[in-house]
Amino acid sequence: MKNERAYIFMLHGVVRALLLNSTASEASLAIYKAVFPGAVGDRFLATRRHIDQSYLQMVADLLYEMDRQEIGYSSCYSVSLVLQIIAFVHGVDSQILLGVKKQDKKLIGHAWLQIFVGPDRRTVSPGHVSTEDFQVISQLNPDHAIQTWMDKKCASGPF
Repeated sequence: MKNERAYIFMLHGVVRALLLNSTASEASLAIYKAVFPGAVGDRFLATRRHIDQSYLQMVADLLYEMDRQEIGYSSCYSVSLVLQIIAFVHGVDSQILLGVKKQDKKLIGHAWLQIFVGPDRRTVSPGHVSTEDFQVISQLNPDHAIQTWMDKKCASGPF
């Protein structure tokens, strides 16, 4: 890529726009459906070795730095969704975990990405937030979301 930072910033802008105009599950499903053909067609597997935990954490750090500089606005969810899109199109299995915990008598939430590398699970947490104390309340997985959508479509009759 000529300017990888610009592409990452642009991708995040598209994700943010979708999140602002629909629910999180609707936005993520729309994105999954849009990138699914390329992801399952193994179009990007040649770059698989370059998409790992450290690369994805670098992308998260970049988006949070742009937020800090007030170039854009990032949330843990929007960043996690960008990371998942990148992982998905490069054939890396992942899920977004949404969790909550009590802190200072308040309920706070956080979203982070879990990638599967062989039998191992690795965490990429926007803002380097420790995820240990969060109780997972929801998981978003591209393959599961697409399968659920297809099952509903098939159950409702011909396309």
